[in-house]
Amino acid sequence: MIDLVKLVTDTENTVKKIITSSEKYAKGLRELEDRGFSDKGMLEKCIEITAIQSQQIRFLATICLSYVKTEKFASDLAIATVLQNKKEKNKENE
Repeated sequence: MIDLVKLVTDTENTVKKIITSSEKYAKGLRELEDRGFSDKGMLEKCIEITAIQSQQIRFLATICLSYVKTEKFASDLAIATVLQNKKEKNKENE
């Protein structure tokens, strides 16, 4: 489990950990039946993974909320908007 202090101080590694674990969970869920899990066992694993991923979503939302409240977000958003507008304009000119 990821704690909030680590989340704030090491955001990049926290996000990488969430991505890695999500990939692992997805692969594991797909293999449950092949590994001989009963319907009840598969349901229990799904519930367990859903609870973990709900917690991960909360942490990602915290990261997003923290970022949105910074001046860097406004600057990044402005840059992204300009780049998107240029991209759309180039498509129109083709």
